[in-house]
Amino acid sequence: MTKTILSLSFLLMLSFACKKESTKDPEPVTPVNTADQTLPVISLLGKKNDSISLQSSYSDSGATALDDKDGDISPFIVVSGTVNTNAVGTYLKEYNVRDAAGNIAVKATRTIKVKNDINYMAGNYLVACSCQTMEPGVSTLSNTSNFSALVVPSCSVNGSFNLSNVNNGFVIQAFNLSANATNLSGFNSPGSLTGTISVSKTSFTISALSYEINYPSRIRQCENVYTKQ
Repeated sequence: MTKTILSLSFLLMLSFACKKESTKDPEPVTPVNTADQTLPVISLLGKKNDSISLQSSYSDSGATALDDKDGDISPFIVVSGTVNTNAVGTYLKEYNVRDAAGNIAVKATRTIKVKNDINYMAGNYLVACSCQTMEPGVSTLSNTSNFSALVVPSCSVNGSFNLSNVNNGFVIQAFNLSANATNLSGFNSPGSLTGTISVSKTSFTISALSYEINYPSRIRQCENVYTKQ
């Protein structure tokens, strides 16, 4: 009888121990972070590298932005940078945006160059000049000369440039000129300067007209032919 009681007690203890073992809490599991970590993407509209004429108008082409969670977030793009169309230079426009989760996109950048349309004329030139003195019914070759000249396009007036040396029949001096397509013009008190640009755009001709102070009817006209070096 005693053995039977002991055996039952042992079985009960073993059963209790097994039940306790089976109800033990599972090992903790590290939670996975499912928060939005994907950056939105910005795409430029229009040219990434653009150029416009000095003193013209500039209109920003804009950009679009897409996010994998929020969709089209283009209205929230922030644009920074300005373009001064009245000054030659290189300007940057930057575009950025963030989604609802705070993810900031990789910024997009547009480069805009404001240029003088006659930049192609800039540089050093060799000049061949011949001058004539003209009176009513008379034209006499006065002199010929060769010299160098420099063309510097304006940084604020489109189509305008400074020409370091022009022979006007009296002295060789600098003048400011304007280019309109293939035609050139300027002022040489009390006369004027007119000229043309070659089709190759590597040379141009200037005719300088000057009045003789002591002879109102006498003028000197010099043809200056500029060849780019």
